[in-house]
Amino acid sequence: QQIQQSGFKEQIILAGAVNQDKILEFYHQADIFVLASFAEGIPVVLMEAMIMAIPCISTHITGIPELIGSGQGLLVAPADVEALTEAIALLIDNPDLRRTLGQAGRQKILQHYELQKNTEQLAEIFQRRLDKHYSWQLYIFGSKLILSLTLRSQRLNRRLRRLNQLRH
Repeated sequence: QQIQQSGFKEQIILAGAVNQDKILEFYHQADIFVLASFAEGIPVVLMEAMIMAIPCISTHITGIPELIGSGQGLLVAPADVEALTEAIALLIDNPDLRRTLGQAGRQKILQHYELQKNTEQLAEIFQRRLDKHYSWQLYIFGSKLILSLTLRSQRLNRRLRRLNQLRH
């Protein structure tokens, strides 16, 4: 109803739940990405927008400032409609700033959140710490990791069994 009364019914589209292909289409059309949230961890949706070099505006809550650092996007206080409006207007009026923030956000994701690189670093840590006593496998399912460990040493296996028996 509010959209109908606002005079923007042609510009505002309530898309509802959409699949990944449709989301990708939306990202390709986007000039600015806004996530005005009150409760998030580190939102994957922001990482998706940032990797596509879309300048992002979000709220300064929980893990979002870890993702959007200085010069990598714009952060506003939650529920501060005026600040959110000003941030959107700033990016609408400044295509150079949009490009700069978009590229900086993309670089942040490539440097700190790229799955292949992070998986390789994690595997190196596991190798250094576990290879002496364990054989191990790392299973990757999308963004989820499962680590499977098997003790190599019979002596360590016996010690662990004894410790386990003492606990029970």
